[in-house]
Amino acid sequence: MSAVEVYLYAACSTPVTNRPQAGFYELCLEVGREALADMAPRRIDSFYVASMDPALYGVTGEVAASLSAELGLMPKEVLGIRGTSSAGGIGLIPAYKDIASGLYDHALVISCEQMNRVAGRKPTPEQRAQERKSVAKLLRGVIDPEERKYGLTMILMGDLFEKALLRRLNMSKDAFRDTIGDVTMAMYGRAAQYPFAHFYGKSITREQYDAARWVSPHYRLDDVVPVSTGACAIVLSSSPPKRPRNGRLVRLRGFGQGVTHPALTRRRGPVTAAGAVRRALKELARRTDQSPSGLRAVDIGFPHDAFPSITRTILLTLGFSHEESIAGLVSGRFNPCGGLVKCGHPVGCSGELQLVRAFQQLTYDEASIPRAIQRDPADTAFTVSVGAVLTNIVATYLEAHDASRPPPRRGVEAYDEARFDAELGFARGYERYAAACGRIAPGASVVLSNTRSELGWVNLLQDGERKTMALSDDELELGALVRVDDGGALARVGQVLADQVEPQLLADLGIVS
Repeated sequence: MSAVEVYLYAACSTPVTNRPQAGFYELCLEVGREALADMAPRRIDSFYVASMDPALYGVTGEVAASLSAELGLMPKEVLGIRGTSSAGGIGLIPAYKDIASGLYDHALVISCEQMNRVAGRKPTPEQRAQERKSVAKLLRGVIDPEERKYGLTMILMGDLFEKALLRRLNMSKDAFRDTIGDVTMAMYGRAAQYPFAHFYGKSITREQYDAARWVSPHYRLDDVVPVSTGACAIVLSSSPPKRPRNGRLVRLRGFGQGVTHPALTRRRGPVTAAGAVRRALKELARRTDQSPSGLRAVDIGFPHDAFPSITRTILLTLGFSHEESIAGLVSGRFNPCGGLVKCGHPVGCSGELQLVRAFQQLTYDEASIPRAIQRDPADTAFTVSVGAVLTNIVATYLEAHDASRPPPRRGVEAYDEARFDAELGFARGYERYAAACGRIAPGASVVLSNTRSELGWVNLLQDGERKTMALSDDELELGALVRVDDGGALARVGQVLADQVEPQLLADLGIVS
């Protein structure tokens, strides 16, 4: 728990669209000025700017200093955060610490992505093709080079998780298609009513959704996030605003961060264990002094949803059942504005953008969110932002109450590490997994998951104590025992030794529950 209360003094965003007419710098100034509308700029003590890589947009490397001067700030600390797809969430961390520690009184965080390189003019087909190529290069940069060479993209990495998750849930592909179609259509419906969403005012029929092109073995185009442009700004303060929005005060109770290696082949344990998510949630629970049941009791949640497997993995790791996760996503308890999948995903801006949407819901801001998609009650919320494929996780917890009343007493259990590990821990699962790896026949590998790239079927394998990747011409069953050919730039499956390993080994490797 922080020594000083941390308030969200202001939070705002631009609409999330393709906005080719607006440049990176202009978008940052737009949200910065709006966030400071009720505060003298020189009261800002620290200033942080976050983006995946503003240099690609022709912006000077000293963008934080330049914006500070343009906004009339006189901060004691200025910092630019870049080079990671989780920049928006990470930018919050030093700002929160500034206030919670008592070091400073006011901190401003701006994050932005301008995903249109040909801003300000009507692009030619050649320019548009070059723009798509640049965006693809930017997004490929977060994938480990050794795995990228197998033709994997961010969407296909998510598809790898999906295949493993469905096998563990014992869910057929057809059942999944019906379920995720319901979720996507519900997200469409809410985003169509949210003025800041990429798909504001747009809708499709279920027939149009079912006819959309496939972008992976499990996902249609509408199931994954669009490439979007957007910017947002948040002011954190040690004191509440004098004119709180709709008389509601919002406190940022704490954050948690968890990281793991970007390469799937370098990660320990079952594919669906999501160790970085668990570590972020554990740290969040510790800092906010509550149990997992307290985190699950929130009124609204904003789990990252670049693709469906990420969202459901976050919710399952938090302790929600599959049925609870799907019901919450369809009803709007989770991602009530339509999620990143239909609101848009400005990559290194999205972590902070989730906080803006939580603030709008917690302050019952009908100027931003129509009553039809307002959640009531909305007194507590969590956000979980993701960098790369469950690589760098930042989770936050927020509470709101009427300014005319004292904060309500929290009726949740206090944090207890032993109980947390017992309820959400994976230690025993890791132990079983490590022991199972030693039972794999020498010279053989077990198929953990697979997806189809332009090079063929890409298989994630367990080869003794290490994970590897190898191509195959045909789709292999998860749990199959195979032999991999040595030599060459890309490994290939040479022989299928058995359709399935024995059931207990399947369970211990996390392939089945």
